[in-house]
Amino acid sequence: MLLVNRHPQVVRSIANEPFKNNQVFVDTFFLVSGFLLSRLMLVELDKNKRINLFSFFALRYIRLTPPYAVVIAFYATLLPKIGSGPLWDARIGLERDRCVQSWWANIIYVNNYVNTDMLCMFQSWYIAADTQLFLISMFLVYTIWRWPTVGKILLFVVLALSLAIPFVITLISRLDPLLMMFKAELEDISSNAFFKNSYVKTHMRSTPYFLGVLLGYLIHRLQQSDKKVPKKLLKEEVSSLLLYTHRTVYSSPMASLVLTDSSQLTSDGFEKLPEQIMYPYAVPYDLQKHVFGSCHF
Repeated sequence: MLLVNRHPQVVRSIANEPFKNNQVFVDTFFLVSGFLLSRLMLVELDKNKRINLFSFFALRYIRLTPPYAVVIAFYATLLPKIGSGPLWDARIGLERDRCVQSWWANIIYVNNYVNTDMLCMFQSWYIAADTQLFLISMFLVYTIWRWPTVGKILLFVVLALSLAIPFVITLISRLDPLLMMFKAELEDISSNAFFKNSYVKTHMRSTPYFLGVLLGYLIHRLQQSDKKVPKKLLKEEVSSLLLYTHRTVYSSPMASLVLTDSSQLTSDGFEKLPEQIMYPYAVPYDLQKHVFGSCHF
């Protein structure tokens, strides 16, 4: 999400809201991953009545890790040599140095928690988070299949925790509502405090994955029962989904701010940021009223 002070009309345009809030779109990948894991595991369990969870995870690791390691090796060796430019050595050299030092964290898929200051390939946080959620969810899905009552209770407990943990951490730590770009951090997103301490953490991103697991279970049960979803109910669900998507993408004026540093935005902090905020929706000192006045409790 890059917003430029020179073009405030771009920021104000409602058509650009999906792009300014595009960071929430990655949740769709978590949702799909959780759905596929749940659906495929349940089909396999119904067919064979058992599954080797160790082999199941090992197959994923063997499938992903070799090509992943090749890309890491490319970053650490050849990538700096195939291009040039005024920023090439500084930016790509930094990527090389980080991969040389932290490659091992990527290979064991813990790089979103370990050495986040030296994150090799900043985009690789996703594969680490997805792998960790895969490991947790395969036990969860097996429990749902083997002991349905216990499994369903456990799933809803996990879902509740996945909602509560980010809420509590964000509230107590007074974190920004979304990942926002700061001028001093545009060249290196890994230096953004919110990115490395919240955005890439599995416990902050797990809700859509577990919702995908729930969706996979519901679809599996629905197909087993040969029942059809009433069209009225389907329309209501689609309408609710569209409304939720609209509220998520279009209701975050906070995401339209560009600051000169990574000061946390709090209700009492606006008075201290007179020259740092670009006001796409309101004049100075009206932004606080605009933002917090739009919240309904």
